[in-house]
Amino acid sequence: LQPLVLDPESAPQVQLVLDSRQLPHGFQFYSRPAESDGEWTLHTRGQLSALDTPPEPPSSSLAELQERLSPQPIAAFYQALAAVGIDYGPSFQGLTSVWSGEGEAIGQVQRVEELESSRTVLHPAVLDACLQVAAAASGTEEQQLLVPFALEQLELWQPLPDRFYCHAQLRERAAETRTVDLWLRDDNEQLLGRLQGLALKQADRQSLLAARRTAIEDWLYEVHWQPQEAKISDEPPLSGQWLLFADRGGIGEQLAQELTAQQQHCVLVQPGEELTCLAEGRYQLPPDDSAAWQQLLAETASPQYPLQGVIHLSSLDAQATSSTTAQSLTDDLQHSCGTALALVQALVQAGCLPQSGLWLVTAGGQVTGSEASTSLAQSPLWGLGKVIALEHPELHCRRVDLDPAALQSQPSLLVRELLAPDEEDQVAFRQQQRLVPRLRRSELPPATPLSLDPQGTYLITGGLGGLGLETARWLVEQGARQLVLNGRRAPSEAAQTVLTELEASGAQVQVLLGDISQQTEVQRILQQIDRDLPPLKGIIHAAGTLRDGALLNQDWQGFEHVLAAKVLGAWHLDQQTQDQALDLFVLFSSTAALLGSRGQANHAAANTFLDGLAHQRQRLGQPATSINWGAWSQTGAAARRDQQLAKRLQQLGVGWIEPQQGLQALENILLSGSEQVGVLPVDWQTFGQQFAGGSVPAMLRELLESRASFELRSRTAS
Repeated sequence: LQPLVLDPESAPQVQLVLDSRQLPHGFQFYSRPAESDGEWTLHTRGQLSALDTPPEPPSSSLAELQERLSPQPIAAFYQALAAVGIDYGPSFQGLTSVWSGEGEAIGQVQRVEELESSRTVLHPAVLDACLQVAAAASGTEEQQLLVPFALEQLELWQPLPDRFYCHAQLRERAAETRTVDLWLRDDNEQLLGRLQGLALKQADRQSLLAARRTAIEDWLYEVHWQPQEAKISDEPPLSGQWLLFADRGGIGEQLAQELTAQQQHCVLVQPGEELTCLAEGRYQLPPDDSAAWQQLLAETASPQYPLQGVIHLSSLDAQATSSTTAQSLTDDLQHSCGTALALVQALVQAGCLPQSGLWLVTAGGQVTGSEASTSLAQSPLWGLGKVIALEHPELHCRRVDLDPAALQSQPSLLVRELLAPDEEDQVAFRQQQRLVPRLRRSELPPATPLSLDPQGTYLITGGLGGLGLETARWLVEQGARQLVLNGRRAPSEAAQTVLTELEASGAQVQVLLGDISQQTEVQRILQQIDRDLPPLKGIIHAAGTLRDGALLNQDWQGFEHVLAAKVLGAWHLDQQTQDQALDLFVLFSSTAALLGSRGQANHAAANTFLDGLAHQRQRLGQPATSINWGAWSQTGAAARRDQQLAKRLQQLGVGWIEPQQGLQALENILLSGSEQVGVLPVDWQTFGQQFAGGSVPAMLRELLESRASFELRSRTAS
């Protein structure tokens, strides 16, 4: 009679009224707002009675039905439902197989693990899986949002096993309704139950989308840095050996002196042409020679001094942001991420596991507050470090960002951190204060309506890919009329169809091909816009490429290939539009930069640079937003990979972002003016289970503690 809308912040009062005095038993279900003594709203009513002998099941056997109907990929089935507004979480994806045809469908229902201990005769999630088969029989080709609203009769004769089949037949089709009958059978064709006259009705899309927008806001997260004192240990530090891959500025030298004063043995390594022992405890090493790395580790191994820690300081030599060029950025990335990659491979292959950990040290590579990043070239190392921590937890990878304003005083703070590490694996020092990051829900401020300039030009890099084309559609819906779509290859047939649609809607779309990792190509594209089109008002940098692989299988050439489009492309666009009055400068980053992602060290490193660039621009008073996207369905690089990714994401409790949802999130974020926001459709209860029995990442601990219990309650209520 009325839908029950659940507010995640305030659970309503509910009651079930059952008249048990005589058969049939009448029942009603009511609700009213929390802490209210007002009127109760009647949501549903029905009658409960005893059953007679079960009828005969339909004449067609399960085998005949499967032969007659067409199988559907189960991932595509759930994506099709999500596309029309019904987005199921892991606990409600109870179908393992679906076969469908004209007005008919059959589905195999499997009770999910979370519900195995349930003692209910018919758990709501199991019943819901049967209703999903009704949707398959009804069809969603008209993109209608159909939800169940009435049922003539539900009959149960047998307890439902963990696996059974649901057969749905469309009885009646009307303009806004479908009526479906369903039979529940086990593997032996025995009839378990029947749903007669299930009526599906077209829903009020606007009401549901309003609730959906609220859900999307629940996906938005930001990183906050907060002060935290280091834990002081009463135990004296264990004496051992420290390998320091030193910088050229002398921080490594100072650090070695302070460690030596603490009864630690240090080996200082500097870059050089060949592996050479310069003096006791001093070496030079060619960073790109893997055999030399192995030889160094063998030569410096000491039974007297067990390996306590390995400290990577090479990033400190990177250019300051103010003097960075495209060439210096390329060199600094190799000197920073390239040497760290080689170091990890050498340590793992040699079985050298530092007790205190692998420490990646930067200075001014992170923005922790109102300050600007003083060395953007150092920021990608943190993205790489997050993946090292995931793929090789035995290395205990930690990241420390020193205060660039007081660099010479930092070694003493760093020594204290090295000799008494706690659970924090990301630390920054600013003005003698120790800061740690925490992932928290975004508190988006009230926003004014988004307005794009119909007289301005908007450039989308990677604009001919699926994500770029969806963004182009959105820009036109927001009022943009001049679009430039950039890509490296000519539009595909599918892309050309979208371009035609955009132009038919009144937009002027120009395709400018070019590799934006090349400075001259970016200059050419911007000059052509300046010469032939209205003034450039916005840039959305969505270009990128993937070359996934475990760290031990990565090489610098492949690593650099992924960095090029993201890092150099963003840098060229930033530098060459400094004199442009832009309204938008949007960088499409990834959740890999926030949380890390196994097999995507290069991707995480590249996107961490985008996050840093957004912070840098905003500190300089320039528009910039970096969005750490999760995986988009039906489009983008993640969607092009096989179904194993979808299965892995589901097991982790991570959902897909449907295009409509992603674009709504994009609008919300741009209206907020935030510089970096992660879009994470995460079931935190399921996500947190992967850390059961292990250590929860410090950045996520507060979030998991506060959100996981809520997610468990809300899913059970749903």
